[in-house]
Amino acid sequence: MPVGFRQGLFEDASRPNWDGSGPRPLRWTAWYPAAENAVDHELRPHDTTASWFAYRPAARDADLSQTHARHPIVMLSHGTGGTAMHLDWLARELAGRGFIVVGVDHHGNTSAEPYRAEGFLAWWERARDLTLLLDALAVDGEFAGHIDADQAFGVGYSLGGCTAAALLGAITETSRFERSPKNRNFGRGPANSPTSRITCRACCRPAPSFAIPGRGCPPPILIRGSRQR
Repeated sequence: MPVGFRQGLFEDASRPNWDGSGPRPLRWTAWYPAAENAVDHELRPHDTTASWFAYRPAARDADLSQTHARHPIVMLSHGTGGTAMHLDWLARELAGRGFIVVGVDHHGNTSAEPYRAEGFLAWWERARDLTLLLDALAVDGEFAGHIDADQAFGVGYSLGGCTAAALLGAITETSRFERSPKNRNFGRGPANSPTSRITCRACCRPAPSFAIPGRGCPPPILIRGSRQR
């Protein structure tokens, strides 16, 4: 099955960018099952880490396959300082199996733009990036009407694994990093964005900075090296 490739930009007017000069940008990259007549083209990312990776050709801006009326969707979250393109190896494999796969370049924490300290520190903003983008793609653009909302999944690598866990309802456990006489029980963490729309999460080598409360939610799949839990 040909793999389609598409990129776009969504702006979240409810949150400012780190400069405070406009809305928070959500630059996204999508891989998806393309129509059989799709033609592959070379992919040439321009971020500062692009030379570290080898990318296979894909059918840029090709039509979505009409084999099925709706497709399951996977929302991807990259590791700290990375880009959605760093998960190209996983995304195209899933797209070849019939999934629409969408990754976000998390503002301020991605090599697709200048780094910002706020983007590294306020990592909890990442989960909202995914939920807002999922809602936007479901009603606007090329994938509108073609997403199976009952089969929405979240996958993340490293800090992206923490992001996927946050979608489950995990909270930031900063107490292991910020103990002080004035801050003895700083375990709840900052804002979190749990959502019931995403039904399964896979966390690839998640950074050890979160805890999952007992809220009756199904646990995520944790993948570390060759083992999964």
